[in-house]
Amino acid sequence: MLWPSSIGQLFSALDIITQSEILQLFARLNRELNTGLLYISHDLLSIASLCHRVAILHEGVIVECASTDQIFRNPRHPYTQRLVEALPKHPI
Repeated sequence: MLWPSSIGQLFSALDIITQSEILQLFARLNRELNTGLLYISHDLLSIASLCHRVAILHEGVIVECASTDQIFRNPRHPYTQRLVEALPKHPI
């Protein structure tokens, strides 16, 4: 599938429920069609819910590429560490 370059801007303007529904649709289509999906986003929470592997870019260079679990639980590159640390924490 090819999307217009502005789709990210449109997606970010949607409410959180609609965003979630679209992410679920992407995941379902990915499974049912047995295809790969290249999802480019600055929204780490949506990446965590959709992707199996993540590549982190910093200044146009891939600085870390690993499983989603590895990126979020044990980021190795300082830039990735700062991104993960900046995510909102769940209140206890």
